[in-house]
This record gives sequence, structure tokens and C-alpha cells, in this order.
Amino acid sequence: MSDLTGSITSVDLMAMGSFPSNSDPSLAPKGKQLSTWFMILPYQKLREKGAARDAFSQLRQLIAEAYPEFFDYVEWERPQVFPILDGVLLRVGQAYPDRHELRSPYVKNLFFAGDTARARGCSGDIAFNTALEASSLILSSSED
Repeated sequence: MSDLTGSITSVDLMAMGSFPSNSDPSLAPKGKQLSTWFMILPYQKLREKGAARDAFSQLRQLIAEAYPEFFDYVEWERPQVFPILDGVLLRVGQAYPDRHELRSPYVKNLFFAGDTARARGCSGDIAFNTALEASSLILSSSED
């Protein structure tokens, strides 16, 4: 289906997918692939009737747009809903102004991304946003 070893990210749906068996073939039988996808919904939205069903439908549509024959090869699906993906509560010293910059002030072309770096959000949001911001910094620094 795909030879991708990284992740696919959609900022429109706040969704992500990957084919982990491409990085580790022992995860799937020979000639088959394991694919995993998730989509983030705000907690209040998830509580609305039909929200999970609609989210699964939107995610399936996103996958089908990226890989038109994907569902022809699916043998098994395991849809799950986790009402809380991450229960992190920032403490004093972990707020936006206290986090380190994405670009190292000491080592040229060293960049940081993750939930401890300086970007908007909380926990996973921070990691996601730092990845987007760091990629822009990296691309602009390669043009120098």
C-alpha cells in the first residue's frame, strides 16, 4: 500500500497515520502491512451525540483520499475512542515563557521539537506545534 516509514499528518482534521510495519517488518505477516491512524477531537465535541461516528467517517475519508485502494486491502479494523488522550497539567516553570527555544542558541543548526519546547498549546499540542514551527525554521536555515 505504502512504503512510507514516517508519519502522515493532517492539520485540517488534526489526524495522523503511519505504517509501522514498514519500519519493523516483524509487525505484520509477509506481504501485509500494519497501519495505524488517529484523530484528535476536543473533549466537549466528543461528548456530542454522533461525534465519534462522524470522526471515524472523516478519518476514513481522509485515508481514502490519500490511498484510494486502502480499504480494499483492510482485513481488520479496531476503532477505539479514548475520551482523554493526555491528562497533563502544566506546572509552574512549564508554561510557554519558561520553555526553551526551538533553535539552539549554542549549536548551529540544532533544533528542538517536543512538548518541552516553546510553542503554543499543552502537551501533545505543544509537540505538534513545535514540529510545524521547527520544520519551517529548518527549511529557512537551509536556504542561508
